[in-house]
Amino acid sequence: MKSTSFKFRTDGEKLIVNLSPEELGLTPERIWNPSPSRKHRTEPYELPKTLGIGVFPSSECGAKFSPPPFAVGLLGTEGKAVLVSVAADKGWHRWNQINFSGDDKGLRISIDLEGQTSPREAKNHVWVDIFEKKTEESLHELLSRGLAAQYPEAGACSGKIPDWWQRPIYCGWGDQVSTSMWLEGPGPEQRALAYCIQGLYERWMARLDRAMFSMP
Repeated sequence: MKSTSFKFRTDGEKLIVNLSPEELGLTPERIWNPSPSRKHRTEPYELPKTLGIGVFPSSECGAKFSPPPFAVGLLGTEGKAVLVSVAADKGWHRWNQINFSGDDKGLRISIDLEGQTSPREAKNHVWVDIFEKKTEESLHELLSRGLAAQYPEAGACSGKIPDWWQRPIYCGWGDQVSTSMWLEGPGPEQRALAYCIQGLYERWMARLDRAMFSMP
């Protein structure tokens, strides 16, 4: 299916793209965030809607992925849908969040470079791709295909699976959450960030070692 690319323009410290229904290939009715919300929502939102997708959690983007896909799905009538995805050259992913604002007049994409990068230089290295959804595709399959097209090297399979991929990997977030609940009682999950402490992790890993549980 066809894909189309668009360039950003500068607006102060921001990079901006405005996409019309004609450029999108549909009149948007709903917008889909590939990163689950803080309450684990994965269903598309009705328009108008602004989604801030980034590395910091928000109500619509729970920062379950770090970084999340900087992309949204737009759904129109008659089963039409497109993936709108931002990509950049190597070394030019210099943002923390992208805002996608959609309504029936189109989609506005805004990147705040936070004064750390020249927007005039960055606009030559950042762009937007639009991918049409195939009839039989799910939104996740569309996302996968779009990201693979933008970053073919990252999606390529070397054919060899590293040994550590086949062994258990310890993630301490659950221990952080349980510790925060044990010490502070029920409350918002993000409190657990304060328990990302080397001493605690050494203690937890020592317990795994005592249980003869081997980790990479």
